[in-house]
Order: sequence, then C-alpha cells, then structure tokens
Amino acid sequence: MASIWVGHRGTVRDYPDFSPSVDAEAIQKAIRGIGTDEKMLISILTERSNAQRQLIVKEYQAAYGKELKDDLKGDLSGHFEHLMVALVTPPAVFDAKQLKKSMKGAGTNEDALIEILTTRTSRQMKDISQAYYTVYKKSLGDDISSETSGDFRK
Repeated sequence: MASIWVGHRGTVRDYPDFSPSVDAEAIQKAIRGIGTDEKMLISILTERSNAQRQLIVKEYQAAYGKELKDDLKGDLSGHFEHLMVALVTPPAVFDAKQLKKSMKGAGTNEDALIEILTTRTSRQMKDISQAYYTVYKKSLGDDISSETSGDFRK
C-alpha cells in the first residue's frame, strides 16, 4: 500500500491483519444509538496508519452511504471530535485546512506556514495545492502571497 504520505517520520505503522470492512463496522457500532464507545474509536483510529484510515473512510461510505467524518461530527463534540475528524481527513486536505487557518484573520501564523511548506515533498505540496483549490476555490500560492511580505514571501 504505497502512499506519498508515508515515510520514515512518525511511529504509527500499518496495523497487522487490517480489514477496512471490520473496522468500518466496529466504528459504526461505536457511534450508533445512544452513547458513544469512545475507547473503540480511539483504539481503531489511533492504531491504523493514515493510509489504512483512508481505506476505512472509503469502506464506511460504501457500506453505510454516509461520510464517516459527518457521522463523527454528529456524534462527538469538543477537542475529541476535532481529533477524530482530523484522523479521518486525507493528509493533503488536512494540511490545506491548516494553511488556511494559519492565514485567517489579522496576522499570519508563520510557524504553521513554515512547518507545512518546508517539510512536505514537491508531490505532497502539489496535492496540498490541489486540495486547497478544491476546498476553497482559491489558489494556495495567491493566498500565501497576499498574506505574506518581504523576504518571507519570497
């Protein structure tokens, strides 16, 4: 399972004996009805690699006809909701949203821009730029250029 978002960084590895359908069913059971089995969500979504989580997202959509992130948003709240949704968000979309957030409002969070823009490969940046345009209908390069100045802009 090759992915441009997998490399030597991080400690989460592919989960052995992975089954997206088994995981999607377990997640659906964890959020169905009254109450949420938060321990089940944590054990599944934090013990799978990002590539595996994206397969779970696809399987969940196919099996239940709903977006997993929407079901998580509807069932959870607060920081836990944000974390669980982030875990099922494709990496390029997550980075695009973080870049937008770093440029929102007065001032720019230059640390966030630097972190993302200097640690991603050219291919990853291309995917982030495409995701940014898909989500915001704006050019990432244009937004960065309009929110920065001087040597930092260059």
